[in-house]
Amino acid sequence: MSTAVKEGPKIAICGAGISGLALAGMLSKELGPKLQLKIFERAPEDRDQGYGLDLDEYGQEALARAGLYHRYWDFSKPYSDSWSVCPMHFRGATPEPYLIMFRPKLLQKMFAGFGAQPESNRAAFRAVILEALAERGNNEIFWGLPATDIREIKSDEVDVSRAELLAADGKSLGTFDVVVDASGLHSPLRHHRVIDEAKKVYAGSVLVHGIIDSPEDVWPKELLNLFGRHGNLVGAGVKSRIGVQRFGCSVEDNRTAVLLDIRMEGGDEAVFREIGIERPTSRKTGIITDAERMAKVKGWVHESMGDHFDPLWHSLIDSMNRITIRSEYRHGPTELRDNVSLPLICIGDSLRNCGIGGGGNLALQDATDLASALAAPGVFDEVSGKLRSLETIRKVEPTMLERKKEFNDKKDKAYALFDTLSKNGNREFSFKDLPTVFPNFWTRLGVQFCFSFVRPILKAWYRLEASWGCAGSDSTSRVFGNVQAVLDAQKKGELSAKAAK
Repeated sequence: MSTAVKEGPKIAICGAGISGLALAGMLSKELGPKLQLKIFERAPEDRDQGYGLDLDEYGQEALARAGLYHRYWDFSKPYSDSWSVCPMHFRGATPEPYLIMFRPKLLQKMFAGFGAQPESNRAAFRAVILEALAERGNNEIFWGLPATDIREIKSDEVDVSRAELLAADGKSLGTFDVVVDASGLHSPLRHHRVIDEAKKVYAGSVLVHGIIDSPEDVWPKELLNLFGRHGNLVGAGVKSRIGVQRFGCSVEDNRTAVLLDIRMEGGDEAVFREIGIERPTSRKTGIITDAERMAKVKGWVHESMGDHFDPLWHSLIDSMNRITIRSEYRHGPTELRDNVSLPLICIGDSLRNCGIGGGGNLALQDATDLASALAAPGVFDEVSGKLRSLETIRKVEPTMLERKKEFNDKKDKAYALFDTLSKNGNREFSFKDLPTVFPNFWTRLGVQFCFSFVRPILKAWYRLEASWGCAGSDSTSRVFGNVQAVLDAQKKGELSAKAAK
């Protein structure tokens, strides 16, 4: 019988955002106590985490595989997986939404793809994973200590190289079997793995983010009636769009984020010049809460919205008690480098940033795919813990990058469409735009049918369920099929382990 001391794999994750921590949660559970995991994060632990996100089936699968799905509703808002889409201008005495999108109870019972997808609190999601990591003890997190460079360490004993991470002062942060770069848009490591000649590019939109502690306390009744228990309230024009998203994670927590997306040249530098205040130089100083700057920013936002938006939308801006302004950036066309023997894998925004909207779930899907590759049997040597073959985990990279390309292509088409439609100024969408949006006659006819007949049915259906008190999902609602499969497998494994004892 061998007396060799078995070691676990040494893995480093650069970045403690949601994808990095989700990956850490999955690996800490699936690779067990022998795992030697280190996480390096450039920001302090108490850094502002932003607002919310709606975890799709892949994000929820990551949570389940981390052994934490039972905490899902601890940081998610019940009944919030519905959208109220409204016009820029309301007509009639009682403002009405243009469209309501939700997950009907009947369809949830019939189809596994209609699982609950409420709005979740990003900071609370992160806190749940950090709590689990602290309990498991097979990991260390280093706050305020970024890895700024990486170099390959070759060995005469094994074919697979290792990677040494370096701090800003050039000191070694350790040598690892695998390094995962999850440090986002500004990653200092990604150029070792990808080719991106454009690097960071302005996407053409300025994003005004705001927070409202409780709309129920400050909004006019008409706006509250439109929002109801929806997770999202949206006003869409061809040049500017305004969105409202709940991110408080309990029935009593009504915190809500506001996002105004304005297509304009010059980015946030131009905005701050127009407002007449100094451009912030850090994430912390970019959070505007003082009365003087708030008044100037709100004044500029009102002027930008002008009479394109109904007074109800303007009242929403007045109720914000914190604002940030930033340009939307994303990476340019990105390709994987050939013949890279450095064991570095990029995920999420480090692989390719996709800009605002949807990037979080794409990053979590990357984390799930990579966790599957790393936790597969035989990937690491059972005695030494070293990686046996880099190609076994490289296989997931093309799929991850292709997903981002498809996502970016869709955004480019949408932005190009918005820019075409807005040549004559900001306004609402109309049926006159359909030939531009849908050049194919039969597609256009189908869309017209849906908007004319399906739209009123959905609104009536939602209101019926709302009158029964069951519109939207809660902890008793259906779980996505892929998530349920993970939970069933975990339960089966636990029962087998008990039987073996």
